[in-house]
This record gives sequence, C-alpha cells and structure tokens, in this order.
Amino acid sequence: SSFEGNLRKLAFAPIAPYLFLALWSTGFIGAKYGLPYADPFIFLAVRILIAAVILFIVALFVTLMGSTTATLMQKKIGSNIPLISGTAYQYLFSGAVLGLIALTIKQTSIDWNLKFNSAFIWLIGVLSVGANSLI
Repeated sequence: SSFEGNLRKLAFAPIAPYLFLALWSTGFIGAKYGLPYADPFIFLAVRILIAAVILFIVALFVTLMGSTTATLMQKKIGSNIPLISGTAYQYLFSGAVLGLIALTIKQTSIDWNLKFNSAFIWLIGVLSVGANSLI
C-alpha cells in the first residue's frame, strides 16, 4: 500500500532490519517474565489475539485515511495482501488455534500481575506489533 511504501522511505529505513532484530531478540525476556504466571498456550493465544485486534485497528485507520488498502477483506490471498492487515489475519487465526489448544488441554490460567502485565505489554506492543511493522 502507499502507506507502507511511505513508511519504508522514512529516515530510519536503513536501520529497520537491525532494529527489528534487536526488538525481536528480546522475546525470550518477555517469555521469561510472563510464563511463570500463565499457561503457555493461553499466554500465546491471548497475546496474539490482542496483537491482531491492535493491527486490525491500525489497518482500519490506514484504510480510512485513504490508503490503497481500501478493504480489510481481500479478494485474493497472496502477495497483494498489505502487511498490516495480512499479519492481523495471521494473528487472528493463530490465536484462535492456540486458544483451542489451551482449552483442550485445560491450561488456561493467567495470573494478571505487574510482572506478567509488563512482559505481556512488551511482547504485544514491541514484538507482535512494533517489530513486525518494520518488515
């Protein structure tokens, strides 16, 4: 889309791959601090579903601003799908599958405390939304 094209032209574009790598490599820290308070599949399911909602909101905003991503539902699946909405759909499907696994194996506990919330916010905001927006 034109929005994504303009994003790539920003001044930080040459360092974007390095920034992505630096952000993505912190995922283990979020997992280390978050997993003691939640079962693994529900942890991933909730994280990915929240990220999907955020990306859908961003994609909707971009669409409303007149981007070439005129619709969130694509007629074709493939390379013509914009990065943000395509990632949102991927997260939505993955989150649903992981949520079903968590429910099936009865591992759905989450202890919503400061450490967990901090780790979760980092994983959702910086990794799932932020780092993926750089690619």
